[in-house]
Amino acid sequence: MSTSDPVLSESLVGDLSANVRTAYVAALIVVALLAGTSYILLDRLIVTQGKTATIINTAGGQRMLSQRITGLGQSLARKMQGNAAISDQLLLRHEITGAIGQLESSHIALVYGDKVTELPGITNNREHALYFSEPHRVDSRIKEFSEVAYALLEAETVEDAKVQAERLGDLGYGDMLNSLNTVVDFLEVDARKYALNVQHIHLALLLMTMLILLGEAAFIFRPMEKKLQRSVDRIRKSKAALQHASRHDALTELGNRQFLRDVVKMLEATKDPKSQAIVSIDLDRFKAVNDTYGHAKGDELLIGFAKRAHDVLRTGDRAFRLGGDEFVLLLAVDECERDALKVCARVANSLEELCRTDPAFNRVTASFGVTLWPAGQSFHEALVEADIALYESKGSGRNRVTMFEDWMKEAVNERNNTEAMIELALAENRFEPHFQPQIDMRTGRMIGLEVLARLRAQDGETVLTPNHFLEVAERTGQIIPLGMQIIEKAVHHAATWRVQGAVLSSLSVNASAAQILDEGFLPSLKELLEVTGYPVELLTIEVLECVMLDGTDTGIVQAVKDLRDLGVRIELDDFGMGHTSIANVTSLGVHRIKIDRSFIAGAMDDDGMRHVLKAMIAMAQAMNIGVLAEGIETELQQKLLLGMGCVYGQGYHFARPMAADALDDWLGKHDDPKALVHVKMDEAPVKAIRAKRAS
Repeated sequence: MSTSDPVLSESLVGDLSANVRTAYVAALIVVALLAGTSYILLDRLIVTQGKTATIINTAGGQRMLSQRITGLGQSLARKMQGNAAISDQLLLRHEITGAIGQLESSHIALVYGDKVTELPGITNNREHALYFSEPHRVDSRIKEFSEVAYALLEAETVEDAKVQAERLGDLGYGDMLNSLNTVVDFLEVDARKYALNVQHIHLALLLMTMLILLGEAAFIFRPMEKKLQRSVDRIRKSKAALQHASRHDALTELGNRQFLRDVVKMLEATKDPKSQAIVSIDLDRFKAVNDTYGHAKGDELLIGFAKRAHDVLRTGDRAFRLGGDEFVLLLAVDECERDALKVCARVANSLEELCRTDPAFNRVTASFGVTLWPAGQSFHEALVEADIALYESKGSGRNRVTMFEDWMKEAVNERNNTEAMIELALAENRFEPHFQPQIDMRTGRMIGLEVLARLRAQDGETVLTPNHFLEVAERTGQIIPLGMQIIEKAVHHAATWRVQGAVLSSLSVNASAAQILDEGFLPSLKELLEVTGYPVELLTIEVLECVMLDGTDTGIVQAVKDLRDLGVRIELDDFGMGHTSIANVTSLGVHRIKIDRSFIAGAMDDDGMRHVLKAMIAMAQAMNIGVLAEGIETELQQKLLLGMGCVYGQGYHFARPMAADALDDWLGKHDDPKALVHVKMDEAPVKAIRAKRAS
């Protein structure tokens, strides 16, 4: 049989064509199957990622809701303690109730599914164990958290509200938050594993498709390739969005703590000899914005500050938000301190511009702590130095930039030692009052006593003045028990002297803002006056003028009003240093002003100061506000003040501060020609108060 046979040749060509067509069609079918499978996988991945993103967002929203409920609950407890307006409390209760409802509904949707949001509910044993088994028990912890939140809403007493708020804080910031974090982490890991597996399968299918299409017509593959590419792009964008969210703050879009760690690792790996500067920033009075205008306004402030601060940074500088109102700048510096200080000035100016746009922000400023981060030093050490410098900025009056210096570490150590010393002295009851008589300068008779804090050292002989402990006590909050220890002893002594026959028209006690704002201060004061029998109208609380100037933000004005309602007299200390007008003093309900010693000393040599002092006394008396001058050291100063109409004063010219035993003798000699009858009052009630507070 010859192959040249036309019939055979035609048959062979026909068979070959058929085989080619069959192979081509088969290849196209295989390609179509592979491409279709790949497309289906991609489409399922996209749909699944969309649902997963909804689940993760819902779970993440539970974290935000728990923090919001916790914060609102604690705000409600504080307002109940501070006797805030019923409308303010009702508003908070409404917000808490709404947030609890959102938390519970989102939890039900995550566990049992929701058709509207297409949440599938719990789909496997691992998720079931996460919600219903140890150690996480998300379901029971959310129920417990909701029960505590409802218990807080139903609290009828301040004490009950405080207890429930503390329980809510323990749950909201503790186990429940950890469990919710575990849920989100679990969902994110599960989503990444699923996406990775699908991507591996997709890549295998794609490779097979490319090999088959190598010999096929490009016009068949091209449309499918474009479709696949679009799907891949969508996945990449979704992945990029997830990665961006994991490294950026959701509120301000600045880098978060994780992004800061990544940048630090990169800089450490490059071993760049050029120095970096680290700037810690804290917004002054940010809490007041949240408490007064609400968290939405606080968020607006954070967003505005972050945007403006980012806009004024140079190329190569980076800004991060670590949480709350805590920001960190990482600056590339050529001229070291000079470069860093210039950037801080621009950031401060940008905040000032923002605050001018809204009355709610008009008292907000920023404090900066700056340190250099040279090559070879760990980032953590440098960040600690920046935080120490920031601490100095806030302690020095806020709204300033402070460069770190080595002595600051020593100062921190010294403050820590002082804090420990105060703690031990409180436990050993070694804080004691000293008394300085206040004099009617016309007669020389005593009209009252100012109480001054002293610390008796462990040797029993050395007595330390407030210069050694007061600043640290105020910063650490130890001023609250310290101040109460002084007041208890002073009131007990004053009650004893009254029994002995001493004439006391006033016992003046200094009180810090922290003491006055403390929820236990007013009840403790009431109880102390009751058990000692000391008349409430003879007790004067001295408040610094600068503290009253900040009263609108801190709530001090309301706290002082509560003291006045109790019957306590209010005296404005260091008057004139804060430039408060007499009209403002009248509106604050102050009974007496105490003119700062700097005015007394200055009036001796300065005619302008003398005129100011005279006008101050005249205006106060015209408005029926008492006046007392402090720091009188000479007879000339006494005569000058008497000539201006100021009849009450205190100072070394009359008597130095003295311990209670020394004052016994002084009273016997100066207050009454007859020696005082030494009668000791029972100290048991005061000791009982102290023991009750300690327990």
